[in-house]
Amino acid sequence: MNPKLTPILQALSPLIEPKLKWQIGELNLIKEIRFEEDGSLYVRIDLISDSEEEKQAFTQAVEQALAPVYSGRLILNLFKVHVALNGLEGVKRVVLVGSGKGGVGKSTIAVNLAAGLQRLGYAVGVIDADIQGPSQPTLLGCKDKPQVLSNEMLLPLEAQGLKLISTGSLVDPNQALAWRGQLVSGTLLQFIRNTAWGKLDYLVIDLPPGTGEVQLTLAAELKADGLVLVSMPQEVVLGDVRRSLDLFQEKQIPILGLVENMASYQCPDCGSIRELFPHSSTALKGLEHLAKLPLDPALALASDQGHPLAWGEGATAEALVDLAKKVAAKLPI
Repeated sequence: MNPKLTPILQALSPLIEPKLKWQIGELNLIKEIRFEEDGSLYVRIDLISDSEEEKQAFTQAVEQALAPVYSGRLILNLFKVHVALNGLEGVKRVVLVGSGKGGVGKSTIAVNLAAGLQRLGYAVGVIDADIQGPSQPTLLGCKDKPQVLSNEMLLPLEAQGLKLISTGSLVDPNQALAWRGQLVSGTLLQFIRNTAWGKLDYLVIDLPPGTGEVQLTLAAELKADGLVLVSMPQEVVLGDVRRSLDLFQEKQIPILGLVENMASYQCPDCGSIRELFPHSSTALKGLEHLAKLPLDPALALASDQGHPLAWGEGATAEALVDLAKKVAAKLPI
């Protein structure tokens, strides 16, 4: 970008879209800024609102915001846009986190990967794609409900700086979701297409266990940049992880590597480290090991408290941030 345009972008970004009540910079609605040959400033902004009154008020807000940084002729074009068609437009990278097997700590790894990326300075969102067993609201200590906008658009929640969408935020936590495949798929597509994510560097998607409807829907509808597999060094887990690996390789989704979770335990009294299981995830040959994490009570406590350990201190926290660094290196912005 022309350096002379930077203060103009900075002046426009905090303006509020009239219908969504969010900053247009966050919603990625500033589509073009340039100087014409005669020195005029051309600005194109997409708006969700189609109210003439709101558009006139917004035009005045633009002129007032630009007054301190630009005094020349302004050419302002306001376009009507349907956010449902542009939900992921501002998302640069999509990262899947899956396992094939439940109970391996996949959701915990997913939220800590997101928190680690955020700690590195990236803008990050999380989709809880485990529609029937959502965990992310608990892991992020988020009890709010997302705002439902016009045209069934969802405004993601802000949870400690991360953006979040989950069925756990939409239904009563004690309510069983006895949903069939079509409803599950439809809800997931709503999360993907009809959420106003705005500008994100990374969108982390926490997959449910298995190789069923949700995984197939994502493979068909979403161009993911990569998959992080989560496993435990135990054969009963590795079989399901292999099946998950086979599915995503068949769908040509890049495999970023493996996180081996609960691989060991350090005795708090003597400090000795013990392997918990007789097998190792090295049985998944050809996969890069992104992290080998211990069974750490601090990780469990942080999860229960709704504050990802990747934001904290200690060896496990450092390992989680290192995992985020490796993913960012494989999928640079």
